[in-house]
Amino acid sequence: MDPTDFTSNEYMKKIRHILREVSDEGKLMIFGDASPSEETVDGLRNEIDLITAAGYDLSLIMIDLDTRSGISYRSDHVMCYQSTIKAIYVAALLEEKPELFVKHQETIRKTIVLSDNNTYKELRDTYGNEPLLRWCRDCGIDEGFADRLYPRDRCAKELCILWTKMYSYLESGKAPKELIAYLADSACSSAREVLSDRCFVQSKAGWENGLSEDTLYTGN
Repeated sequence: MDPTDFTSNEYMKKIRHILREVSDEGKLMIFGDASPSEETVDGLRNEIDLITAAGYDLSLIMIDLDTRSGISYRSDHVMCYQSTIKAIYVAALLEEKPELFVKHQETIRKTIVLSDNNTYKELRDTYGNEPLLRWCRDCGIDEGFADRLYPRDRCAKELCILWTKMYSYLESGKAPKELIAYLADSACSSAREVLSDRCFVQSKAGWENGLSEDTLYTGN
């Protein structure tokens, strides 16, 4: 087996083990054998300080699959992640039922590229929680992740672990090429807007504000 075969279930199990073991204790932490430059780390720390000083909450975890090293900041902190689940759900559904892509291609495009709430709900109402629950079981994620249409009380580490499953699927050769293109062309994606001129970026559409009160996480 190639030591960096991202489609290998065994390799991704090792990545997930590393992620679960990360404990940053609420501080910016570098883990693994590789490390960004001191200048990069200082710059990231300054950005975190600016965001938190302005009264915003922040949680993140990133890992380089080649070196199995990364950065973490409050990665176990419970936050509201809302529509980040959409791309994960679509991929879980298509891995289980690949024939559905042709049947629902436009619905899937809107869900990924535009973060359309109606098309996402249509898929969940039709096909239920089981595809997402299967991924949660495979990844060792609490099945409560799939209880709500949108996760409001989960953590960045869980999302990152689920993305390892998604990345394996996208790299397996079984994912529709159109789906990969949708993830690389998502609207309102800050990651895509900032990084796409330097590297290939896969994400779902993001949002900045304008949430209605009934979608906000209150901690209840």
